[in-house]
Amino acid sequence: IIDRTVAALQSVEDSIIESESNIYVQNGIMGKENESGYGYIKAGGMLHSKFLQNIRVESKKGIEVSEHILNSYVQSEGKVMALSGKGKILGGRIISGIEIRAKEIGNVYGVKTELEIGATESFQILKYKIENELREKIEELQKFEMGLKGYFDTLYWKNPELDKVKYLEELKRSIIKLSGEKNSIDELHKKSLQGSIYIKDSVYHGVSVKIGGVQSYVKEKGSYLRYFLNEKK
Repeated sequence: IIDRTVAALQSVEDSIIESESNIYVQNGIMGKENESGYGYIKAGGMLHSKFLQNIRVESKKGIEVSEHILNSYVQSEGKVMALSGKGKILGGRIISGIEIRAKEIGNVYGVKTELEIGATESFQILKYKIENELREKIEELQKFEMGLKGYFDTLYWKNPELDKVKYLEELKRSIIKLSGEKNSIDELHKKSLQGSIYIKDSVYHGVSVKIGGVQSYVKEKGSYLRYFLNEKK
């Protein structure tokens, strides 16, 4: 794991790269076609690349691709953008917490391509962790306030230096902190339910679109679709 921005002038192939900051790749990121050979790229900031192909990618703040995303598993809490160059997404699964933008999705052969606006795996894990910790702390506080016999004695037996007053104060501070984190997570989750998918040119059959739990599958070219033209977007 690298705590600074990673910049690569050449292509990255079948590699594992983790950065707490941004990742820039000029000539693209590529894995192997078989699943056992997939590389993995994770950025704590933005990820910029010419293309993504047969790769698993995760970026916290957003992903920008100048050519195409091909047969890849891509997820970001921010936007996933493929609007310059070919701007094509074909195959694989794309998950964004806010918005997906591309020129073209799928192809005439109906290759399965999944687009989803919602919580990423990392987001779901974090949400579950915070909710569990908060619930456990609240239950613990309730035991103290109810004065359950022997509860503090058990804690004291494990740690003879334990101060009841200080322990209770720290417990309350933890609950306040976790409650704030939970509220922030809930707000982000609400935003993901209002996210958008913008496709400039074409959508082909074989593409599935899911926003906030509502999913639609394009069975035939042009079926179950409504087109809107917005010059500003």
